[in-house]
Parts: sequence; C-alpha cells; structure tokens
Amino acid sequence: MKLKLILAALVLVAVTWIFIREAVIRKQAKKINALEFDNFANSKERDKLKDDILILKRDFLAIQDKNDSMKMALAQKQKELKYLQDKHKKEIDSLLNIPADTIYKRLQAFYINYDGLPLVYPFSSSQIIPIYRTAISYPLLSQEYILQGKTLNNCLDLNKGYEKSEINLKAQISNLQTNIGLCDKQVGNYEAEVKLLKKKVKNRGFWSKTFFTTTLITTGMMIIK
Repeated sequence: MKLKLILAALVLVAVTWIFIREAVIRKQAKKINALEFDNFANSKERDKLKDDILILKRDFLAIQDKNDSMKMALAQKQKELKYLQDKHKKEIDSLLNIPADTIYKRLQAFYINYDGLPLVYPFSSSQIIPIYRTAISYPLLSQEYILQGKTLNNCLDLNKGYEKSEINLKAQISNLQTNIGLCDKQVGNYEAEVKLLKKKVKNRGFWSKTFFTTTLITTGMMIIK
C-alpha cells in the first residue's frame, strides 16, 4: 500500500512537472515571439527610415544645386549693380565740367516748354547745375533701383533656399535619431531574447534531471515490487 502511494505521488509529480514545463515553455516562447515580432516591426520601420533619408538626401542635393545657381545669379546681379553705380557716378561727376549755358540748353530739351509760356524764371549757374544733375540722376537711380530690386529678390530666394536646406538637415537628423533609437531597441530585444533562451536551456537541464531522477526512482520501486 505504501509503495502504491509513493508510486502515485511520483506519477503526480511527473504529471505536474510536465504541466509546469509546458507552461514555462509556452510562456518563454510567447515572450520570444513577441520580441521577434517587435524586432521585425522595427526592421520594417528602419527600412522605411532608410528610404526616407535617401529621399531627403536627394532633395538636399537638389536644394544645394538650386542655391548654388541662385548664388551665382546674385553675384552676377551684384557685379552688374557695381558696374552700373560706377558708370553713373562717372556720368554725374562729368556734369561738373559742363558749362552752365550748355546745361541750360540741355534742360530746355529735357523739359520741353509744351505750353509755350514765356521763360520768366531766371536761374543762376549754381542753381542750374544741381537741377540738371537731379534731372539726370533720377533715371540713373531708377535703373539702379530696378537692379537692386532684382538683387533683393535673389537674396530672398537664396534665404528661402537656405531655410529649406536647414529644414531638410533637421529632418535628416531626426530620421537618424529615430533610426538609432529603433536600433537600440532591437539590441535590447535581442539581449532579452538571449537571456530567455539561456533560461530555457537551464530550465530544460533542470527538468530533464528531475524527470530522469523520478523515472529512475519509479523504475527502481517497480523492480523492487
């Protein structure tokens, strides 16, 4: 009777061992599958990040090319403006060598007396020269103003290009930071998976020894009986 009870207890222990072992195996397998699934999802997201950063780099090169073109255009406009300002300065300075009576005649042609009224307003030579200089300077300054406007537009476009470059680079940095974070997460998952596998191997050894010992005892008692 006593041997039967012992034998029943051993059988119960064996059944319990099998149940616990299977539960542990399922639990560990579930954790490992979850880690592998998470890593798979991370890999997919990292692949997308790689595709995105390739697009960002391509866009950045296009922005750089456009910025280089705008810098060349700006430099050309600045060169033209400098040439125009120097040319106009020479023209204005040359007015100092023109006699007052010649300037007076030119003003008559410049500002035509359309209504034919008598010329009742006399001017001195010190007045005639500044008046003529102003009359000549206005269209020259208008030319410079137009060219300066084009130069300003080039500067604004170039600033926008630089802003786009900055936004693009920030997006690339954010992409890389996200990629690094996912990579760190994958490494953590792999480390956790290795620990689970080691624990699984260790538990398998323990339960194998237990099962072997139980089987040995049971077999021995059966032989004795």
